[in-house]
Amino acid sequence: MKKFLLSLGLLVFWTPIVFAQSKTVKAESGKPVQALRIYSVGPDCKSLSIGKPYITEEPKHGKAYLKSQNVAVDHQRCGKITVQATEIYYRSKAGYKGSDSFDLSLVREADQTSSGGRETQIFRFPVEVR
Repeated sequence: MKKFLLSLGLLVFWTPIVFAQSKTVKAESGKPVQALRIYSVGPDCKSLSIGKPYITEEPKHGKAYLKSQNVAVDHQRCGKITVQATEIYYRSKAGYKGSDSFDLSLVREADQTSSGGRETQIFRFPVEVR
């Protein structure tokens, strides 16, 4: 679902930043669509923090928003479990048809990363509105 395009570090904060391209979101004009669901599961099959997600570039022809909630998932190792997830949604302005996009940043603190340093991932969501 994600292709890693580029990785670089900011010298000021020593923060690795990873840019990722997600697959194109297909949307109907004026209707909300889920672009992504993010969650993390630990070795004990309990929810782990995913970090702090936020919209860093709003779409020009609609709205992107986050929704955090408990969701039931069928996890490969743990089976059916309930986890804390953040879902990312997009909704175009009513009547709009065409291309749009938005960016989401996911910041993980040092205790949430395998590298032991603060990490930021930036996801670009291209959107096709019909």
